[in-house]
Amino acid sequence: MKQGTPTTVTAHITGYGRPDNSPPGAVIAQPIVHQTAGGDGSYCNPITFATETANDATYPFGTLLYVPTLQRYFIREDTCAGCTGVWFDLWVGGSASDNTTSVLNCEGSITADGVQVIVNPPSTEPVKSPTSPIFNNGTCAP
Repeated sequence: MKQGTPTTVTAHITGYGRPDNSPPGAVIAQPIVHQTAGGDGSYCNPITFATETANDATYPFGTLLYVPTLQRYFIREDTCAGCTGVWFDLWVGGSASDNTTSVLNCEGSITADGVQVIVNPPSTEPVKSPTSPIFNNGTCAP
């Protein structure tokens, strides 16, 4: 994981999951902590996120985020073709057996502009308990 000075940025956040990943499933562009998109939101097991291009110098692969509104840590392991500017696409999860509409609705529930996000956060931020993916066992729990 990339280390650096903690910085708070105002971002646009969206969610993505198995049904609308490209290709559908949990494939990621650059495994850092996970071989496929995943994580439980803890500092030691941050959830995958995507942003602009593979060569993004501002948020390179391995960049760690903390989203206070979700009380979870995220790590950059993927790219987002449609993301521009300070836009973070957060992995919500889902399994092949989950209802696609439920996963997409969960993604929509975390989509927001003007969200304060900490880049290179310390390991001491509060984490939602119990730790879990945002969409877990058929339930959306942002």
